[in-house]
Amino acid sequence: GKSQWSSFEAMAPVADSNAPTVAIFYGSQTGTAEETAWELAREGRRKGYAMEPQAMDEISLQELRSISFAIFVVSTTGQGDPPLNMRRLWQEMLPATLPNTLLERLSYEVF
Repeated sequence: GKSQWSSFEAMAPVADSNAPTVAIFYGSQTGTAEETAWELAREGRRKGYAMEPQAMDEISLQELRSISFAIFVVSTTGQGDPPLNMRRLWQEMLPATLPNTLLERLSYEVF
């Protein structure tokens, strides 16, 4: 079967300052998803990608539109509630009035 890093392998990294940037965002209440995001970043850096995890609330929907590749690592809390550090971005994404094409240039993976 496919390795869990097949997405990285398929993107053909470049080992210089033009290395592909893969944004990693996490939503984590107790630190589990944040820890996983940092593990993914370390693995990606070893493969030549520029990666720096950040909480989902550290980016706006407008900023997200400018990103080409993103990984989202999210774990629920309590009875399946979203973590506090992702709620603002999630709320920005909910309105039915947003155009369907808003994030059409974003390739993403969700863990």
